[in-house]
Amino acid sequence: MRLASIAVLPTLVLTLAAWFYPAVFSSLRRDPDALVHGEVWRLLSPVLVQADVFEHDGWWRALAVLALVAAILSFAERKYGARRSLILYGVGALVGHGVGELWQPYGSGCSVAGCGVLGGVAVWLLSARPLQVRVGAALVIAAAIAGTWFEDIHGPPLLAGAVLGRWLLRSVPLPQRLR
Repeated sequence: MRLASIAVLPTLVLTLAAWFYPAVFSSLRRDPDALVHGEVWRLLSPVLVQADVFEHDGWWRALAVLALVAAILSFAERKYGARRSLILYGVGALVGHGVGELWQPYGSGCSVAGCGVLGGVAVWLLSARPLQVRVGAALVIAAAIAGTWFEDIHGPPLLAGAVLGRWLLRSVPLPQRLR
């Protein structure tokens, strides 16, 4: 839970600030022109603000995304530690916002970072004994492939999390009830 708070709380605070001061959003969002002109932080800074809040009823979506990312991070941190979870979160953010610069410029959000963690969790659960768990994990990986095919920015971080997760989590045993 500690990692979830560390990752999600700044996003909530900066999203609130961006709602009152749109310049905060402009300085953190994806911006291909700014990236080309040396603002390299634009590959990671979009994870710090939810763009949903600028749409009608967007606060509900933003809060739902933050809650889901916090839940995924809490689960991951308990199962295989804060360091591995943070690596998956960072890779998800970097990959998601990297392709976002091409596929969905001028957006932002932490959902892609959460997808990196989810990809790592899914590949870890592929070796679980209950068929339902393996099928669910396989569906997440299939959704990642489909998302990438259709140029959804959540597909590549899911895949990157799965690939990195396979390597990072190989030494983490499944709980007894999943073996």
